[in-house]
Amino acid sequence: MKVSFSKFFTLTNILAASIIVLLFPLYHQPVLSMMKYWEHEYLLILISLLFIFWKRREVYAVEKKQNYLGLIIMVLSLLFYLAVKRGDIQGLMYATSIPLIFGMVLYLGGKKLAGLLIFPIFFLLFTVRSGFVDSVLSIRLRIFSTILSTAIVDVLGIPAQRVGTYVYTPDVQYDIASPCSGLNALNSLVPLSFLFAYLTQKKLWRRAVIVIMSVPIALFANTSRIAGIALAARGFGAKFALKAFHDWSGYFTFGFGLLCLFGISQLLGKIPEKAKGTKAQRHKGTKAQKAKSKRRILPHLGIIIGLLCLTLVGAKATERARYFSRRLNLNNIPLEIVGWKGADLEISEKEIKGLPPDTEHFNRAYTKGESKILLAIVQSKADRHSIHPPEACFPGQGWSLSPSVSLKIDFGEGNILTASRFEAGFQKYRELVIYWYQTEYLTTTRFPLISLITAKDLILYGRNDRWAFIRLSSPAGESVEETEKRMEDFIRGLWKYVQYGG
Repeated sequence: MKVSFSKFFTLTNILAASIIVLLFPLYHQPVLSMMKYWEHEYLLILISLLFIFWKRREVYAVEKKQNYLGLIIMVLSLLFYLAVKRGDIQGLMYATSIPLIFGMVLYLGGKKLAGLLIFPIFFLLFTVRSGFVDSVLSIRLRIFSTILSTAIVDVLGIPAQRVGTYVYTPDVQYDIASPCSGLNALNSLVPLSFLFAYLTQKKLWRRAVIVIMSVPIALFANTSRIAGIALAARGFGAKFALKAFHDWSGYFTFGFGLLCLFGISQLLGKIPEKAKGTKAQRHKGTKAQKAKSKRRILPHLGIIIGLLCLTLVGAKATERARYFSRRLNLNNIPLEIVGWKGADLEISEKEIKGLPPDTEHFNRAYTKGESKILLAIVQSKADRHSIHPPEACFPGQGWSLSPSVSLKIDFGEGNILTASRFEAGFQKYRELVIYWYQTEYLTTTRFPLISLITAKDLILYGRNDRWAFIRLSSPAGESVEETEKRMEDFIRGLWKYVQYGG
């Protein structure tokens, strides 16, 4: 059979290939950045592609005509890309590819084609990952899973004690680490619930029920797996529980989650019959009609290529615009502050583990008589994931916390520091904790604002703020009020050494 290669080298195909080539330098780095966090996300991409292949007959048959709303979506996506490119925010750069692809489909093919492909395109949003968000959610889910699994083990008749994220039973002791927090279960089951709901239900409310129920199902399945370790240790020993059961039980809990989703779908109603009339809509069209359609699309392909070329130029122009704010010089902090004498403390591997390698640490104990204050500072650099809220970390180590309250420390002449204060207890020991976050330009106690302020400064000014987390803790003793007053006096003496001078 003679194959004509000329049809593969038409102007339309060449322009379409050029678009793919231009997308590579824009998105290859963000994709590589996301791949560091990917586990099952490759499967989600494959599902998206298979879904498009499944819909190929309808895609081929649907009437196609240009829609300029798609062009607007493309322009906005590329403008946002340039904004986050200036700040080198890889996760958001990757995320812009999804509305960009949808905009192309809508612009070139119209509403009907975009309607057919909207699900597989936006399904890719589940491949967007953020190390910052994952780290914050992970510790909270670890605590939740530990509390619930300990309660389940107790109800089943096995004495269990929780200390932070550790579970102690007579047969086994284990830590609920980040991979077992439940975040992985959510990241796998929730996307599949969207797919399952879309394929099995017609009504929006029914789809919403399946998706919403996937969250408690995933958390319950993960917690049951954690509780199962204690049961396995009671029946077969700690070695079996921590190795074989731990490694293989994840597959069973995932299967249990899928069965639950299927059961909910059955309760909501039978899987609807396949929509009729799809084949009747299919039409190949005459050669003259195809030629006319290709000629009509050529200028629009040229517009897309022009937009991508302009974006590449803009990305190159903003590539080196980012700069760092000044760092806090930790070497300036003296060993003696207003009568308090300090001694440096060694920072454990456990404290450092999981933090970016360019994180700066400072750990020093100051004493005056029988009073003691521990000063700890963590400062970020190029990687912006160094800072975490103590309200998340303390419970993970077994501490119980009082609600955080605002504390205003007056330095005179209108200078006031707003810090956050809470009491932490571990068994019979109590200490008072005061902390705040600061950069060269501001101080805050609101952790969620850090990512928003950082993104704003990166996008508007190309400035990467080096955040410093400053925490002071002291044994509460008999009087919390006296401890707080001592710490305030110490902070007044410390303040001038934690400024960004020179």
